[in-house]
Amino acid sequence: MPLFFLVTGYFCKPKPIAEAMKKDFARLFVPFFFTAIVMLIISLALSPFDIEGVKSPAYTFEALIYGNGSSVNHHKIWGNWSVVGSVWFLPALFWAKTVFNCLIHKKKNITLWVILMIGGLEAWAGQYILLPYSLLQGLTALPFLLIGYYAKEAGGLDVVNKMIVSKVWLAVLVVSCCVGWFMTTFGNNLDMAQFNWSLCYYPNLLFATAGTYVFYLISLLISKMNGWISSSLAFLGKYSLILVCFPVIETYVIPFNQMIPNMPMKSLLLIACKVLWCVLAMVMSFKIPTLRKLFAIK
Repeated sequence: MPLFFLVTGYFCKPKPIAEAMKKDFARLFVPFFFTAIVMLIISLALSPFDIEGVKSPAYTFEALIYGNGSSVNHHKIWGNWSVVGSVWFLPALFWAKTVFNCLIHKKKNITLWVILMIGGLEAWAGQYILLPYSLLQGLTALPFLLIGYYAKEAGGLDVVNKMIVSKVWLAVLVVSCCVGWFMTTFGNNLDMAQFNWSLCYYPNLLFATAGTYVFYLISLLISKMNGWISSSLAFLGKYSLILVCFPVIETYVIPFNQMIPNMPMKSLLLIACKVLWCVLAMVMSFKIPTLRKLFAIK
């Protein structure tokens, strides 16, 4: 998740606030509501059959109303709502982009310390309360947007490459960044949806940023391949919003696990069903005009 917020900051430009909010609402909140409403409709349709593993209409309705991205609620004073799945990221990105855009307009040279204080405060508050539609999660992401924004202002990530004077220093940098990626990724040390900052908020900012740089280097290598791997990943990246929304629907209200009888190959069949569902979602999104507009397919 930090990678998505860092990239957002990297490509962020000051825009008229009202215009930006309207555009981002259509791109982020509308797909979120589409996903949640489809979940509710399917849940209502399947509720008379009482199928194990399918979330109830009450659950999906609450997920639609509150957009909760956290399932670790036992410490929360307020905000113990049904979980909406990975689409929590969409409203969180909306809040992050909106607040960041407002800050850019207010002050061109945004103070890093102010953003760090906001992010740290919201990360602490998220241990005790949740606000609807991932508002707090979005505010904790502000430092990532700022880091990405400053990276672009400094001349882009190529500046880092130009600063490396030898292969030895490059190796040291890559190894250090891999350690950062390992520290945040493995062992569930960082989960922005659930306010899990196991290594504390500020070290995770550093480690996650370092891990993102590793992925930047990997993407450079892949882009030079000019083969089907590079083009396939570019295609999936371009339409990744489809692959965020539809798998959530499948996870919560489509009972593939119950439809496939117990057999030695059940796990493989289940994976095949999930892949076919994503393929079907991609085809529908390209063929149905409403979905083409929803997912900005040209």
